[in-house]
Amino acid sequence: MKLIKIITNVVILVFSFLIFSCSNDEKVENIGEKKNIELLKTDDRFVNLLNSNIKLIKNVKNVKRVNEILEKDNLSDSELNELAKCLGFSDITSYRQYIIDEKKVLSELNSEYEMSLNEIPQEKLDELAIQTSALQTRSVNNYCEMKRINCLEKAAITALIEHTFCLLTDSTLVVGVICHAGVTSMQVLENEGCNIDAGECNRQREIEMHNNYDYFDKRKGY
Repeated sequence: MKLIKIITNVVILVFSFLIFSCSNDEKVENIGEKKNIELLKTDDRFVNLLNSNIKLIKNVKNVKRVNEILEKDNLSDSELNELAKCLGFSDITSYRQYIIDEKKVLSELNSEYEMSLNEIPQEKLDELAIQTSALQTRSVNNYCEMKRINCLEKAAITALIEHTFCLLTDSTLVVGVICHAGVTSMQVLENEGCNIDAGECNRQREIEMHNNYDYFDKRKGY
């Protein structure tokens, strides 16, 4: 599969991050009280990061080409620029700046809350995603669309966690760009799954409505 190498690279970076963390067990005295993770869902920085990730996915122009580039062992400057453009950026410089800005916010959140994003259990992350999306779907009456938005939020949060693991790498180096681009590529696939599921949900509801109409028509003798 085309994404096997990308996923493998990200997994290696994840384990490298964990090993790095475990090897630095020296306790650093915390200054001030850490925030409860429940506050994340109303933290504008966290919400903006989620929305930024969702917007980023919408701007991806050619994920197939992204995967092809990421499978290469060594990337030239022109290939890095092409990678950035396929992801929706003007060039590699603007993509690197996006990564640096995201890294800054993620680092702030990790330092201010009682646990780092990558330490939050998956079920809690899913709960946060639903609670966060609930604030944005109050005017949405379509069940399948609400389900799709919840799914996109979960995918965005999962991507944020994976981007957090990528913080171990230097965003100015090729390996950092590859890590973040690989996460984005996987998020594209997750989002496609969300859209497919929502489409199937709508089709099923249409079938159910049609069957209900047929049932009532028969009872009326039509």
